[in-house]
Amino acid sequence: MIMRRTLMGRTTVPQADLVIVGGLSYRLSAFLIIMLSLGLGLPSRSNSSDSTASTGQDDVITERIKTALLRDPVVRGYLVRVWVRQGTVILSGRVGSPFERSRAGDVASQVEGVLVLKNRLIDPTSWAWDSDVHVRERIERALGRHDRLSEQVGVTVTDGMATIQGTVPSAEAYRQVEELVLENGAFTVNNRLRIETQGEAAVQTAPP
Repeated sequence: MIMRRTLMGRTTVPQADLVIVGGLSYRLSAFLIIMLSLGLGLPSRSNSSDSTASTGQDDVITERIKTALLRDPVVRGYLVRVWVRQGTVILSGRVGSPFERSRAGDVASQVEGVLVLKNRLIDPTSWAWDSDVHVRERIERALGRHDRLSEQVGVTVTDGMATIQGTVPSAEAYRQVEELVLENGAFTVNNRLRIETQGEAAVQTAPP
């Protein structure tokens, strides 16, 4: 409740919502004003907004990279998948030559906001022709280091494309699984994971 007091016939509203108890109210008001001006004693909301801000920035970086690749005359004809998490970028897909692979990496690395670039693009000379079975086994071993993920996520690999299905507990886990898949040999991901929401699984589409 906001207390009102009258000074020289004019009604004023105190800046803080205080209960006035004699002369203490004036000293308490002055103290609070000083604290507020210094930004002290106030709960920080930065922690709750960090995740949202990070995701938003990742989306901005993703769009910048896609735009840069589409504008580049060397690599614009290829479908390059761009994955970004907290400034770390993974490029995946197939290109026609080592030069095009290198060029795509150079274009992406010059985009503002990119902190780390992992070029997982495949060209005819760099592709080790690893079997789908071996890729799947590596992915499963990586998932096995995270007990809950290994139990809830299934993986199949066809022609280097990994399809992941199942349920994960959060958006963070959703992106973590996708990163693990790309890091362990898949050249692209068909992400069909679901994210648990209030006890039920809610469909979450793969990031662009």
